Amino acid sequence: MVKINRKDKVKITNIERERYHGPLITHGVSLGYIKLYPWISLPISLFLYFGGGYEDNIGTIKTVFLICIIINVASVFFACFNSLINRFKSLTYILIALVSWTVLVCLTFIGLLMFISNGDSISARTVYDSDLSLFYVIPMLLLFIFACGLYAWYYLPKNQGKVWAFNQVKEGDRKKNMVE
Repeated sequence: MVKINRKDKVKITNIERERYHGPLITHGVSLGYIKLYPWISLPISLFLYFGGGYEDNIGTIKTVFLICIIINVASVFFACFNSLINRFKSLTYILIALVSWTVLVCLTFIGLLMFISNGDSISARTVYDSDLSLFYVIPMLLLFIFACGLYAWYYLPKNQGKVWAFNQVKEGDRKKNMVE
């Protein structure tokens, strides 16, 4: 089904209507990600909840991964109903963002475990007691804050609607691939 936008007389298809395009996203985020993405993240979160939370007396690691598990399970149940996905598109995008956050947390924790391990067994006590944890966590935290600030800056009201040069392809810049 193709509808015409009365303002610009531009055809808008269903695929274009269901995609979200931000200034830093070049190809868009499809609503279909909610059907697959939580299934990928859920086993990793479960493994890190039980494996990474071993000897976790403080409970920080288990709490973080329990939140990740809850977000993934809620997204899996939400994805089972197509009518909910289409009716609550903004909630679907929020769930996709939260599931992306859980993947980011899991990969960062795996990176932390790889950084601080020196052949010993890995447990929560190893993470808490290691001095190398600070050398990994502080740069990752600063990088995360910088990325969030940069992304938020592009969404300031004065910057919305601009065409940014870094994600635009000009006609003369394309390289032609000759496949024969």
